[in-house]
Amino acid sequence: MGNMKLINTRTLDDLGRIVIPTEIRAKLGWGAGDTFDMYYVDGNTIMLQLAEKCATPTCLLCGVSEVTETIKGKNICVPCFEEMKKD
Repeated sequence: MGNMKLINTRTLDDLGRIVIPTEIRAKLGWGAGDTFDMYYVDGNTIMLQLAEKCATPTCLLCGVSEVTETIKGKNICVPCFEEMKKD
């Protein structure tokens, strides 16, 4: 697989989950709610790739397409943003 370097070792839990370390997620710009394509390469190797984002961004909270605010990489519409500021 070319120039690969071991950066971390994780254990699969009872539900089949593996936690991707914060440092790696931050470096790749991955966050909660992101969708991934998973590819079987060969042997014991899989590849994760961030799925293509929608052409039209939608609000993370209500789903409308008039998104004008981005907070920590997540799209929020103005009404939801204003509602969050009240809390």
